[in-house]
Amino acid sequence: MIPLYEVTILLNLTLIAMTVTVFVFAVSLLGRAIEIATEQNEKARQEQREKIKKEIGEIQKELEKVRQTGELEETKRLTKLQKDKRKFEKKLERVLKRYQLFRIKRGVLYPSSFFLGSLILATVAKALGSIYSPFLWSGALVLLGLGGYRFFQCLKVIEEVAIMSEEMARKKAIEISKSALAEYEETKRPELRLYFRDKGPPFHLEKDSTVEIKFVVSLTQGDVARATEAYFFAPEGFDFPNTTPWKQRKTQEKYPNYLTCKLKWPEPLKKDIRHPHGLSLKTPSEAGKFTLTHRLYCERFASEDKEFEVIVE
Repeated sequence: MIPLYEVTILLNLTLIAMTVTVFVFAVSLLGRAIEIATEQNEKARQEQREKIKKEIGEIQKELEKVRQTGELEETKRLTKLQKDKRKFEKKLERVLKRYQLFRIKRGVLYPSSFFLGSLILATVAKALGSIYSPFLWSGALVLLGLGGYRFFQCLKVIEEVAIMSEEMARKKAIEISKSALAEYEETKRPELRLYFRDKGPPFHLEKDSTVEIKFVVSLTQGDVARATEAYFFAPEGFDFPNTTPWKQRKTQEKYPNYLTCKLKWPEPLKKDIRHPHGLSLKTPSEAGKFTLTHRLYCERFASEDKEFEVIVE
C-alpha cells in the first residue's frame, strides 16, 4: 500500500503546483472573462425582456376576452411568468459563478485546500502504516477527486474563454480590415468642385442677351473622375443656346418648370488639373433678380445643388 500512498502524495504536490500555475494564466484572461460574462448577461436579459413582453401581450389578450365575455378562465400564465423569472435569475447567477473560477478564492484556495487535505491524509496514512491507513487513504482519494473536479472546472472555463477570445479577435480583425478598406475606398471616392472664372456671382447681365459664363471643374479628392457631367438649372425666360435643354416637371418640388441643360467632359478628369468649360446663357427680356443652380455628377459622386444669382438689368 505504501507505493499507493506515495503516488497519491506526489499527485497532490503536482496538482497544487499546477493549480497555482494555471491560476496565473487564468488571471491574464480575467478581463476577457468579465467581458464575456457581461455579454452573456446582456443577451440573457434581452431574451428575458422579449419573453416577458410576449407573455404580457398574451395576458392582455386574455383580459380583453374576459372584459368582452364576462367569463374568467383559469390561467397559469402569471405563475409561469414568475417561474421563468426565477429561472432567469438562477441562470444569471450560474453565469457569474462560472467566471468566479478566475478569482483566487474559487480558482486557487478551494482546489488547493482539497489537494492539501488529501496530501496530509496520504502522508499520515503512510506514516502510520496501521489498519487505519486504508481509511485515511480513502479520504485522501475523496479529497483528491473533489480538488480535481474543481481544477477541471477551472480548465473548462479557461478553454471556453480562450476559444471565445480567439473567435472575438478574429471577428474584430475582420471588422478592422473592413473598416480600413472602407476608409481607403472613401479616400479614393472622387469629389468635384465647380469654380466660376473671372468675376463670380452674382452675375450682372443685360436683358435679352447671350453671354458665356466661364467656369472650371476640379477634382478635389480621388485620382480620377469618369463620366463627369455638369447640370445647370434656370427659371422660365432663360435659355441655354448651343445645347439641347429640357424643362423640369411642374410637380418637381425644388425647381418646377426650370430649364435644364447638361454639359459633359469626354475624357476622365484628373486630380490637380483645372478643367475649364463655358456655359452659354441667354437672359430673359424682363429685368429682375433670378436664382440659378448647378450640380455635378461623375461615377460614385453626386454633388449638392449649388445656387447662384443672376441680376438681369
